Amino acid sequence: MKVVDAGGPSRCRRAGGTGDPEAGFAALELAIGLVILAMVAMVTVTLTTWPERASTGRRVARVAAQAAAAQTSWVAAEAAGASAATEAAANYGLRTGDFTVSLTGSIERDGAVTATVAIRMPAIAVPGIAAGEWTWTTSSTQAAGAYRSLP
Repeated sequence: MKVVDAGGPSRCRRAGGTGDPEAGFAALELAIGLVILAMVAMVTVTLTTWPERASTGRRVARVAAQAAAAQTSWVAAEAAGASAATEAAANYGLRTGDFTVSLTGSIERDGAVTATVAIRMPAIAVPGIAAGEWTWTTSSTQAAGAYRSLP
């Protein structure tokens, strides 16, 4: 059997060898790639919380408007709407400081009560990392009753 030398330089170099100008760059490229991958993963994980919080805001607004429209005085309507909103938000896992509720309208006959809920949306919400936020606002209107007769 005859061994044939392909000729030319060897493609494999040992550590500490000389000559290859690109030696050592793979570690830097890997680190940069992992950082970019981690950032994309954080945003992707956060994307699921945005529609969840948006639908929670719609539900909280609807519950607050319904509770307020059922009352016989505006003071009681505001108290009932705020209480119902806090309870509904807690049931859906939203903390008290993450939203605000405001009520407008009238509980008189043919009136309507509008509950407006503003929810804080996290820009990045990964356990241990929170960066930035924005506010999403929604509202719900409930009729106070066309055939209502208040004492």
